[in-house]
Amino acid sequence: MASKISLSVLFAPVLTLTLALALAFARTPLFAQGQGEVLFGVVNIGAAIDKSKEGAGANKKVRGRYDELDKKLTARSAAIEKKARDLEARAGTMSEEAVKKEEAAIRKDMEAFRAESDNAAKEMEDLAQKTFAPLYDKAVGLIPAIAREKGLAMVAEQLTEQSGVVYSAQNARLVDITGDLTAAMDRRR
Repeated sequence: MASKISLSVLFAPVLTLTLALALAFARTPLFAQGQGEVLFGVVNIGAAIDKSKEGAGANKKVRGRYDELDKKLTARSAAIEKKARDLEARAGTMSEEAVKKEEAAIRKDMEAFRAESDNAAKEMEDLAQKTFAPLYDKAVGLIPAIAREKGLAMVAEQLTEQSGVVYSAQNARLVDITGDLTAAMDRRR
């Protein structure tokens, strides 16, 4: 199981398309005729959610369940490994039939472990979706007001520190509103 739930993976919008649209708008007569500067916003919605009070609570809830499942699965895995080591150590003193019987039991335990692990991964995916989807929707709903307040023509999601705009016209300026979004989420609890 992954050690951190990533909102970027759960809610990754098509950043390339958004940026292409932003660049296309920057070249349209409305924006490109030198009528002042055009403001484009960028926001890391996942980071804004993580830094908000509700996001911190959601992360704590999801992390708590992850830790419970991880502890259970780690113990189960260790028990199966011990069973296999014990069989290996005793195999020379056992009949062939007894060894085959215990090997079959270990294989059955391993299959059950794989199923438990798959179920745990599915449970974590569902929990993360159920927990973070409302926060994501709330965050997206707050962005238009922030964009209007800051006079932004468009807002693109910045999924990672490395992603972002690769070109900006001279009359375009990028405004990062991630902090504003976190603050707005905390005000509208």
